[in-house]
Amino acid sequence: MTERVADVVVVPVGTDGAVPAPVAGFLAEAGVDVDVHAIGARLGPAEPGDVARVPILDGPDLVYVTVGDPRPGLAFDHVRAAAMAAARHCGSAPAVLDAIGCWEADPDCAVAAAEGWTLGTYRYRPDWTVADLLARLDPGPRRHGGSEHAVREGVALGAAANLARDLINTPPGQLVPARLATVCQELGEALGFEVRVHDAATLERERFGGIAGVGRGSVHPPCLIELRRGGDGPHTALVGKGITFDAGGLSLKPTRGMLTMKADMAGAAAVLGALVALARLGSDAPVRAYLPCAENMPGPDAVRIGDVLRHRGGRTVEVTNADCEGRLVVADAMAYAVEAGPAAIVDLATLTSATGLGPDIWAGFGTDDALLARVLAAGGAAGEPGWAMPMWEPYRATLASDVADTRNFDPDAPQPYGAITAALYLEPFASGVPWAHLDLGLTVMRPAADARWAAGANGRGVRLLTRYLTAGAPALKEDA
Repeated sequence: MTERVADVVVVPVGTDGAVPAPVAGFLAEAGVDVDVHAIGARLGPAEPGDVARVPILDGPDLVYVTVGDPRPGLAFDHVRAAAMAAARHCGSAPAVLDAIGCWEADPDCAVAAAEGWTLGTYRYRPDWTVADLLARLDPGPRRHGGSEHAVREGVALGAAANLARDLINTPPGQLVPARLATVCQELGEALGFEVRVHDAATLERERFGGIAGVGRGSVHPPCLIELRRGGDGPHTALVGKGITFDAGGLSLKPTRGMLTMKADMAGAAAVLGALVALARLGSDAPVRAYLPCAENMPGPDAVRIGDVLRHRGGRTVEVTNADCEGRLVVADAMAYAVEAGPAAIVDLATLTSATGLGPDIWAGFGTDDALLARVLAAGGAAGEPGWAMPMWEPYRATLASDVADTRNFDPDAPQPYGAITAALYLEPFASGVPWAHLDLGLTVMRPAADARWAAGANGRGVRLLTRYLTAGAPALKEDA
């Protein structure tokens, strides 16, 4: 046998057990003297994602993973899913991953396979440092054949999503707003994007009333983190909700409702992860990002029900539910983003659990059909599907206030359509700039480990945003 290629070789097969000819050819060239077709046939029909490990005498273990049929609108997600399942099974063992024999024929297939492998190897490591986060940006499979550029792209996408997962999975007491700001600064210095932090005093002075108001109840002060990278020209503004822990403020959540509230900064983590991915890919897409960060706690100076806050730009809001804080901080960030003259604004937020779309599909709202279509297409390419939802104008009346320009919640409205009223609340802050709002809802956490995912955060939004931004998003205003 020739020099051993790996301890483990992943062999993608169809649901009928058939081994693609290029995979068999590679194994033969590598000196693996077994009939891989016969082994696949003996294993028989299997379900997508099923994994079977076959030890080979004087050779690598062969890990057969079943690749299912593609789902409409989610190109190559079946490849990504199979690669994740194989990686979860193999653990830390080195492996050769061959993307169902299509590396040369279709680079997108290679991207999905390397991306899935990297996502599947994820394990949360407590007590990480920024140096640890940076070191983990270069995991990934050893590989055979195909486009090296495509593989690097897939690894960069998966690793950036894993970085966001580390941030979201961190206990909330260890990732308060100031700590998140420091992480952004250190990552920016290492990867070459600009970071500016607006502290609590600045927020008060410059009338970021939503962010400052939400953060008043915590001993850990709020901040607004501003990130910038890319070339000149029309830029995309990204806004990511950064509530590092949401107890509900004075509208206190029950204990069970707080169990996943360390993930209420998943939008901010996704935006930061996208900036990291762009840096790793060497993209010069012009981007400015805004992460409004706060803890929503019931402290002695917490916002009261009935208080009126003044947003950046002057719009006032009567707080009728302190647990509807996400729209308050995102609105401030959007109003500030508009001042820089973006071509488009895209915000990501775990704003409501009332999208009606469950744990797999985010809800998409917006003021520009072309923009939302591009974001939805990027989600499909990333295996992170969304669904376009209506900006139903008659519901806006439920946000009317007698003492302010608007209120943040209608206490008498049934909440199955709360995602719509939240989007309607945010829309004026776009000030006519094309805007897309991604309500990530319940999609950012996995309640338990399965064949593909570790329990906890899944990094939802990082790969979607990166694909959107690298597909020429800043040209939107010129296309309109």
